Amino acid sequence: MKFRYIFVAATVITAFALSGCGGIGTADELFCLMREELKNVKSYDADVELRLDMDYTAGGVKDNFKLAFDESLSAIMGSNEASIDGSMKIEDIYSDEWKSFIVEKDGQYKSYTNSEGEWYYSYVNEKTLEAGPSHIFDLIMGEKDYTFKNGSSYVVSMDADSEYLIKILESLYSNILQDAFSGGLDTSGLKGNVSVEIDKKSLRPKKLKIVFGDCADMFISEELFQSADIKTFEYNVDFTEYDRIEDIDIPESVEDLFNNDDEDETNLETAKAPETETQDGAENEEKTYELADYGGENKITLKAPEGYVYNQDSDVSLMYFDRMDNTEDKVCSVSYEYRQLNDSFTKADIEDFISDKFNFYSGDSDYKDFGFFEKKQTQVGDYTVNYEGLKYYYAGDEFQKASYQIEYKYWAYVDDYAISCEAINIAKDDFGDFDAEQMAKVLFEAIAVQ
Repeated sequence: MKFRYIFVAATVITAFALSGCGGIGTADELFCLMREELKNVKSYDADVELRLDMDYTAGGVKDNFKLAFDESLSAIMGSNEASIDGSMKIEDIYSDEWKSFIVEKDGQYKSYTNSEGEWYYSYVNEKTLEAGPSHIFDLIMGEKDYTFKNGSSYVVSMDADSEYLIKILESLYSNILQDAFSGGLDTSGLKGNVSVEIDKKSLRPKKLKIVFGDCADMFISEELFQSADIKTFEYNVDFTEYDRIEDIDIPESVEDLFNNDDEDETNLETAKAPETETQDGAENEEKTYELADYGGENKITLKAPEGYVYNQDSDVSLMYFDRMDNTEDKVCSVSYEYRQLNDSFTKADIEDFISDKFNFYSGDSDYKDFGFFEKKQTQVGDYTVNYEGLKYYYAGDEFQKASYQIEYKYWAYVDDYAISCEAINIAKDDFGDFDAEQMAKVLFEAIAVQ
């Protein structure tokens, strides 16, 4: 059975950087290791291009349509802040170049764009933020249907539908298809093959390529073309550099616009700023976080579990928290996920997690002294929480010292969704004491009742 490994590791030390993924022979095993490596990525630079070359008939006249979109993007992980140099050209019809900064202040994001020498700004809507550049790697690793090739680089590929392809375009602020066709394009017919090349040494993506399939029908409508013959339709992303920048440098003139925050002085009618929800009573004084499902359509609210701090390598669909008293010799960290149950993610994927982990680890001689903690159930507020655990000794390698490790899976079902958590305790000298029932309480008391 295929399943998606999610490991929890503290970033406060390197001595116990979590491995435990074994060799690399499948996409799942590769993604297991990539998740840990990509938690260390603070930023990335990428060159993005979309090319469409199509013969068409409109009004009884045959002609050719060529679209070229290019973008150089620098993005900060853990936020949606980015700088973009972009251009779009429709041959013999239209061309434009722009520079944009997407920045955050007081929990609200604004997009500042310079086009033809003038600055414009607007608030960034919530849907755009949910698909921001921090999520591109999760999108890549969130799928189960990849084929895997091991050559000079690792390559994973899969056929994808419209929903997934649009999410990729949106995540890199490059979904310009509707702009190119004045909003008249029905993208529900979009389909294509996605391939990702991953560097063997760094385990970081090098290239992402989409070759769109036979989707000429989506260009045929009363508003667009009577016939269409696609010659080229591709989307390419080159991840050119990682961790080059620590933040987005905004020109002083743009900074002044941001600080003045005067809509009357801009050249664009701005949308109303999104309202920020506040919690009643003492919750106003305590930071809360929104954890979204992988589609970004539903969310739950949580705070840092008692005794834990938010890990900045989290994202909106997978959140990490580390114990405040972690040391080099003892580390405890936890994670949260919120996912809809469906054919591709079932209760079995959660309930078989520990046995699958054992089957995975037991094939590696570096893991021994296994022990199981039987499945139990406890009530935490309105949540019926199930939990099950595994312990083992890991002999260590060049990246991680030998250690005693305890892993627990916790889960509760809410309608057709699952809230699942993982806790891992890593110690130098012995397994020590781990109160699994108390951990269930700590984890689920941090979640607002849905």
